Amino acid sequence: MRSRDRAIGIDAGGTHTRVLITDAAGNDLGSAEGGAGIVSAGTEEAVAEHMAALVREALSASAGSLEGPPDPERTALVAGVAGAGHERVRAHLTAALEAAGVARNVRVVTDLEVAFHDAFPEGPGVVLVAGTGSVALARDADGELHRVGGWGSVLGDEGSGYALGIAGLRAVLAAHDGRGSATLLATVLLDALGVPSPEDLVPWAPRAEKAAIASLAPLVAEVAADGDEVARDLVREALGDLRRLLGVACAYAGPGAAVVLGGGLILPGRPLREGVEALVHSLGARLVTRPLLPQRGAAALARELLARD
Repeated sequence: MRSRDRAIGIDAGGTHTRVLITDAAGNDLGSAEGGAGIVSAGTEEAVAEHMAALVREALSASAGSLEGPPDPERTALVAGVAGAGHERVRAHLTAALEAAGVARNVRVVTDLEVAFHDAFPEGPGVVLVAGTGSVALARDADGELHRVGGWGSVLGDEGSGYALGIAGLRAVLAAHDGRGSATLLATVLLDALGVPSPEDLVPWAPRAEKAAIASLAPLVAEVAADGDEVARDLVREALGDLRRLLGVACAYAGPGAAVVLGGGLILPGRPLREGVEALVHSLGARLVTRPLLPQRGAAALARELLARD
């Protein structure tokens, strides 16, 4: 690698997109942050444009740290993107990023992969992410990776912010029509959304972005902490779902597995952090408290691409 080489790491999730630029030695040069970068079939070009704009912002910030203007021919980019689990989506997004002209060498992986690389560059370990979505990834003693969960809001994402938010909305409607117990969630969630009645949730929910629904999860947790039994049951169910993800992942990683936690629901100070810490210890695993920065893992992978040239 040469002194003007740049490595671009991107972490694009359901709530935020974060970009980090480093030099060949791994020194931070520039960064940028924007809105959600989750991808699905048919949205690849729009997501690529969003990420490219943030990359240009970060490159502009790094320009003064290196000799000369940014040179795409001496730049590698790795993007870890939520929703990029299918090869066709990755291929289309890769092509769109290449067409944007910010880097010659582009690789698209999942957001979980870059998070895991930041947490565990080598050796066994487990990363559990619970934010807008949820998923776990484990590496066993032989170096093989095992994904657990993370199948999207329709088929998976158990224990996620989205799942807990949806569960809260369902509880409001169940209480409204008599199928469920009365709950303070009705007042709290309707007030937060500016929705006048439970019936108005019906047209709101299908149009809402995943991040908007996931943003309700902390409110559900707050109502649970205040003693509301319906909300407490929902939080217990979410923790049970996360325990199942974590238990399978820890079994792959082996006894005493090291675990790193990520995602807005289980970071330090966030609603389910204490509960998930207790789950880690109950499974005989070891919690590693090093901050998880997926964009840093993506930049490290980008430097590996540069090293191959």
